Amino acid sequence: MADVDDLTEAELHTKLIKEQMEELKQKEKEVETLQQILDDQYKKKKSVEEILDWHLQEESRRLARECALYNIREHKQKLKQKAIDIQENLAMENEILLKLENLELDRVIHDAMNRQQVKESFEKYANLVKMQQELEKDREKELDFVFDSEAKIIFERQSEVWKSEEKDRQNLLKEVLATVKQQIEDNLEKNRERQRELEREKEEHEKNIQAYNEELEKLSRDKENNPNRQFQQENIKLKDLDDELEGIEIEEEWLKKEVLSTQKKHFVEASTIGTHRFY
Repeated sequence: MADVDDLTEAELHTKLIKEQMEELKQKEKEVETLQQILDDQYKKKKSVEEILDWHLQEESRRLARECALYNIREHKQKLKQKAIDIQENLAMENEILLKLENLELDRVIHDAMNRQQVKESFEKYANLVKMQQELEKDREKELDFVFDSEAKIIFERQSEVWKSEEKDRQNLLKEVLATVKQQIEDNLEKNRERQRELEREKEEHEKNIQAYNEELEKLSRDKENNPNRQFQQENIKLKDLDDELEGIEIEEEWLKKEVLSTQKKHFVEASTIGTHRFY
């Protein structure tokens, strides 16, 4: 029986090792997949940060162009230069749109409400940029028909319009960029935490595999150190069976004697009763 128990225990440990190895493989795959996701998110985070930096640099250049524009004395020339500056700004904002589209915002933002909000803001911003480009083309054509005497009034009035239009676009852009950046950072933190959990789970599986292997080695050493163990156990089992059979035979012999004794007793009694009846 002991040898059978040892064999069952060895098989159990082997099965457990296989299960732990399979679990470990699954964790390794999950770690690999998660690392790919993290790498993609890090790239997206870097892209958003680059867009933000680029946007800040463009704002600085925009301010520099405003200062240069201030030094132009002729207001008609100011109008023409401002129109050029606006077109350059819009071209830059178009590039930002393309970069944001490449980020695949639907995959970046998991929360449905935030995703919808960013989608609406992004579409609104894209529409504003497109409309502004068309509008500026029309305004640029009209400049040819502006008289020098009207240029100052038109410039002062149009400057306020440009500021308002630009403010609306920039606010929307900042809102989109801020939401996307925050969502990426949240996703990164969640995935980094999951990565730490997977590392802990992998370590646990590795410890279990090591423990089961050590148990198997111990069982193997026990068998090597006790080569006659099975033979000894079988001898003990046979002796127990012999003793049990001997006991059964003794009991059977006793029962036979008891039966014979009872039969003789009944025969004597029957003989005595029959004699009395004759007389």
